Amino acid sequence: MFAENLKEIRKNKGLTQQELADAIFVSRTLITKYESGVVVPTRENINKLAQALNCNPSDLLTYDEACTSTLNYEKRKLIFYNIFAYITLTAISIWNVLVWLPIFHRSIYIYPIPDGACVPERKTIYFSLMLESLNNHSPITLISFIFGSY
Repeated sequence: MFAENLKEIRKNKGLTQQELADAIFVSRTLITKYESGVVVPTRENINKLAQALNCNPSDLLTYDEACTSTLNYEKRKLIFYNIFAYITLTAISIWNVLVWLPIFHRSIYIYPIPDGACVPERKTIYFSLMLESLNNHSPITLISFIFGSY
C-alpha cells in the first residue's frame, strides 16, 4: 500500500517527515496524511516524492494502485470529455434551431380592409430569431451568434 511504502522508504533513507516535506515544498502535515492513508497524493506529488526519495514512482505504489489510479484517471477524463462534448453539441443544436429555423410565428393584419369585407385580412408569418432581428434592425441575435460561435 502507498502509505506503508512511503513511510518505509522515507525511514530507510533516514529522512524525517519535515525534511521530506521541505524537499517537495509541501507541509509536514500533508506527509503525515500521506503516510497514514488519509490523503492520496496527486500524480505530480507522487513523482516529486519519488524524486526526493531517489526511487521510482512504482516503488511507492503497489501494482494494483498504479494500474487502478491510472485507469480510473483516464476513464474519468474520457467520461468528462464525452459529457462535455454531448452538452456542447446539444447546446449548439438548440441554438441553431432557435436562430435559423423559422419555428416562431406571428399574425399581422393587412390594411386597408378589402371592399366587401368586415375585418382586415389576417396573415401568419413564420420567422426565425435571426430573420426577425435582421428585419427589425436589431443586432442582438447577430451579435450573440457571432460571440457564441467563438
